[in-house]
Amino acid sequence: MVKQINSKSLAVLEKLDIPYIIKGREAYLKDYDSLKISLDPKKLDSWKRYSTGDHGRSSRDLVTYLLRVGIINRSEALSILGELSPSENNKVQSFSSVSVTVEEAKPFNSKNQVKDPKAWNLKRYLSEKRMINPIVVEALLNKGSIIEDGRGSIRFLWYDQDGNNTGAEVVSTGEEKLRYIISGSSGFFYQTTKDIDDLQSADRIVLFEAPIDLISYLELVGYKLPDIGISENKPKTAFISLSGSVTKIEKTIKKLEEDWKVNLKSKEIVVATDADSAGDKTFEIIKKLYPTALRERVVSRSVPLKDWNELLCSIKGGEY
Repeated sequence: MVKQINSKSLAVLEKLDIPYIIKGREAYLKDYDSLKISLDPKKLDSWKRYSTGDHGRSSRDLVTYLLRVGIINRSEALSILGELSPSENNKVQSFSSVSVTVEEAKPFNSKNQVKDPKAWNLKRYLSEKRMINPIVVEALLNKGSIIEDGRGSIRFLWYDQDGNNTGAEVVSTGEEKLRYIISGSSGFFYQTTKDIDDLQSADRIVLFEAPIDLISYLELVGYKLPDIGISENKPKTAFISLSGSVTKIEKTIKKLEEDWKVNLKSKEIVVATDADSAGDKTFEIIKKLYPTALRERVVSRSVPLKDWNELLCSIKGGEY
């Protein structure tokens, strides 16, 4: 099925004579193809530049960014921002939108995934760049938690409560900082201790921002190092990746409780998100809902660290 949407960000690009290409539910800048604008009705006009990690939520944010990186000049930016500014009755005065047709998201189909059984790029990236123990990488491959796709990227596979592969988060193994969730994905990327098979059976749930943080944490737990921000490992524990959705933590909590039938009030909840304002905000939200929730945060020493993989790399590199 197709859907008609109206995008102000595309109108901005056309007014500035910046060429773009529409592929699926995203628009790519022709000369800066790592900058992608969402045409998904739920995230319309939000954007991200994957090569740098810069992102924004609106056409105004996009104009400000294009000015900052020198793609447009100050005069062009002020002209566009002036047209985007609300009038006295809080309506945008004259700026139009570009109408385009996009396909609605199709349900994720695991049978459409192309898998490289050798997984050389995956192994190299995780063991060399991310410094994750090759034994851990092999275990995740054998378990069916990760695969290398036909483009040489890693897919961290999401599963539903019945053990079906219902989605995936993709991370590039190349130099570009490409990370995205396959359209139509549902479920979670999660791991459990060996004494349980599902989230409902867990006594303790540990939450992370991304799969690589989760995997790094699991390796760090085995080191039993003091004063690194990790408590003692406990049985019947489930480790869940939020896959970057810390800004939508309420929806994740609702999904766990209503769809997965996980009684979170009966669990020990540990928030192990990044050591930054977004990670701390996630903990504050969960703490209000579950007052006994705990915070585990990377402890920095000589070098500032944000997440568990940075800590793992720092320890293995002799910098911690």
